[in-house]
Order: sequence, then structure tokens, then C-alpha cells
Amino acid sequence: MEDDIIREIGADAVTVNRSLLINALNHVILEQNDDVATAIREAADYIDSSGNTDASVAFNEFLEELEQPQPRSARLKLFWDGVVNALPSTAALDDAAAKVAKLF
Repeated sequence: MEDDIIREIGADAVTVNRSLLINALNHVILEQNDDVATAIREAADYIDSSGNTDASVAFNEFLEELEQPQPRSARLKLFWDGVVNALPSTAALDDAAAKVAKLF
């Protein structure tokens, strides 16, 4: 995974926190499976490329909850729904969403 490189970011821009992403992925791989981890990684890339601040904020909250020793499924769903609702529907995100839903 690449380190966070931030270039020409406006005042309202938020990116996916790569540290949170790596920690959350490690937790998912241990507790779930690689398919879910891959879906989360794909969603992170899509969210970053979208430049959507609301989706980035919700996704970072999702990752923070996922890092917890016992993530609460209701909170995971709430934050994930925030991501999905902030972005336009695409097949790439729909595929990832189906896999991520296994977490809640």
C-alpha cells in the first residue's frame, strides 16, 4: 500500500486515513477473510478517487470502529450507509458493499 501523499488539497478535502485502513484491514483479515479486506481496500481507493468529503469522513469513522477489539455491527452499518449514501451508485461500489455487509 502506498503512503498517504497529499497534494493540492483544499480546505474541505478529507482523504482516507491509510493508517486506519491498514489497521482495520489487519483486523478484518484475522477475524473475517481476505474477500472482505479486498472489498474494503477497493472501496478506499474508490472513495479517495471520488474526492467526496462526506464519504471520506464516514469511511474513516467506519475504519475507526472496525479497528476496535469488538466492533459494533450497528455502528459499522451506520458509517457504511453514510459512505454509500454520499457516493453515486456504481457497480464497483455495489460489489464491495455486498462483501462489506458481511461485517454487520
